[in-house]
Amino acid sequence: MNTVAAVRAQALAKFEAAYGAMLSSAEELRTVLLAEAGLGTTHPRVLRIMRVVAEAYNLPLSALASHTRTENYVLPRHIAMVLCLRLTTLGTLRIGTAFNRDHSSVLHAKKAIGSRLLTDHAMAETIRQLEIRAAEALKAA
Repeated sequence: MNTVAAVRAQALAKFEAAYGAMLSSAEELRTVLLAEAGLGTTHPRVLRIMRVVAEAYNLPLSALASHTRTENYVLPRHIAMVLCLRLTTLGTLRIGTAFNRDHSSVLHAKKAIGSRLLTDHAMAETIRQLEIRAAEALKAA
């Protein structure tokens, strides 16, 4: 068995019981196991926030970490990044990595959303509601 497969098997045996009940999908479990094995970087709290935003915008979870730059992907991605900054203690580098971006992309998202919130009150309310839902999802874990 190659090294990656061996690490995955060990991680699965060790963490499936601990995380299995908390996670809602096999893909999320896989991501957490890879992260625990040092083979992935998405933090479980970030995944929960990403899921809340993806569901609100009817997007697959993978869309938030894709390289697509269309507005229907960029806005939810920026919102999810901002919520990760607000609701976790993770730094911009770790958050950026979860979204397949670097830390400056997270800083840009913070600035872009902040500017938009000054004039777009509907967006402010949407983000407030998403923050409430994300916080509840994090508490439930």
